[in-house]
Amino acid sequence: LIMAESSGIQYANEFILDECKLFTVGGLELDLSELVSEVNIYEDIFSNSITGDISFTDTNNVMGNAKIVGQEKLSLRLATPDGSDNYTRLNSIDFTEMPFHVFKIAASAQINDNAQGFTISFTTGELVRNGHIRVSQSFKGEPVEDMIKKVVRGDELLKSKKELFYEPTKNNYKLVAPNMRPFDFINMVAR
Repeated sequence: LIMAESSGIQYANEFILDECKLFTVGGLELDLSELVSEVNIYEDIFSNSITGDISFTDTNNVMGNAKIVGQEKLSLRLATPDGSDNYTRLNSIDFTEMPFHVFKIAASAQINDNAQGFTISFTTGELVRNGHIRVSQSFKGEPVEDMIKKVVRGDELLKSKKELFYEPTKNNYKLVAPNMRPFDFINMVAR
């Protein structure tokens, strides 16, 4: 992706970085918007969650002083440069209300005497939560979308507040989730 310098699209993959804040485990809030050199977001139809990475150029040793460990949260908003400040689902990627979870800090590289480059990898909170919980229950005679809503929205399960798009089913199904990870259960139902 290419960061836009002005309002209006000039190149393919151009974007405006409206917000990039890192919330550390120690309670610090770091605005990294000015340090960003590259943003990559990966989405796959066969993957249950999006992932990404951001590369930074750090000239003030922000990352060293903040003690980044890989369990931080990342608030990120990217928008298409359309000349307006209105951010909608159609023109922006907005993870400010539900921030990404940082899961990896790539080894930093010394660029020159005063600058260090580093990359952080992130994913959604649902994928992190999916690794920690299991679905163990039976669903008796209900539409598939109701089962999925219970798994995605349930307080003991994924607890997602994001928009959920689905196709309604006409039949009622009986299924058992025998101690499965939520995304594994959702994939089994989808098959």
